[in-house]
Amino acid sequence: MRMELNWNDGTTTKIVDGEILTVTNLNTVTQDKKLRQEIKQLEEQLIWATKNSNGFKQMAIYQEIDKRKSILINIK
Repeated sequence: MRMELNWNDGTTTKIVDGEILTVTNLNTVTQDKKLRQEIKQLEEQLIWATKNSNGFKQMAIYQEIDKRKSILINIK
């Protein structure tokens, strides 16, 4: 994994599992809260998918949770 900070536009770009993720660095407290909310929502979706969906959907949600948790760790 590699982290790059682009000071010109205030974003952080990270490559996770070959996918480029970009987050805004305007306010890390707000960004931290937003990521935590997204993770919580995705975890709720994962619980629902575990009961009502196929394995592919579950894996896709799990990967999204993992990506957001990784970003959250790196912005601290």
